[in-house]
Amino acid sequence: MKKGGKNMRGIKLGKGNLVKVIVGAIAAIIVIVLCLGVTAMARERMAREERQRAYLLQKEETVRSVRSFLREEGYGNSGVTLTRHEDGEEEEWILSVHHGSMDRLGEAEREELAGALSAVVKGNGNDVTVRVRIK
Repeated sequence: MKKGGKNMRGIKLGKGNLVKVIVGAIAAIIVIVLCLGVTAMARERMAREERQRAYLLQKEETVRSVRSFLREEGYGNSGVTLTRHEDGEEEEWILSVHHGSMDRLGEAEREELAGALSAVVKGNGNDVTVRVRIK
């Protein structure tokens, strides 16, 4: 070092400048970490939205298949609702079907219909647990 606190390049390395360099470096690191975090969150959100779109398409197709099946079985104007419940890795779909004449079915007939409806849902390529409610 030369006299006056300057190094060979002529940059003064006083305490104040050193603190500014350290604070600047820390600020730059914080900005980089925040940018990486935001990017990761955006990718996660996009993946979640893609899964949701895929579920909605699958749901529409499944409800269409269930309605077609019910029409063939004589329950043409049935109310059909398909909901999804997720519990961690577990996914369960609940199919609720309502038709006035279903109220008059016996327990065995209801169970048979519920089994057939469950098969329709699973036959649509849905590898999920299905619970059928006939109202």
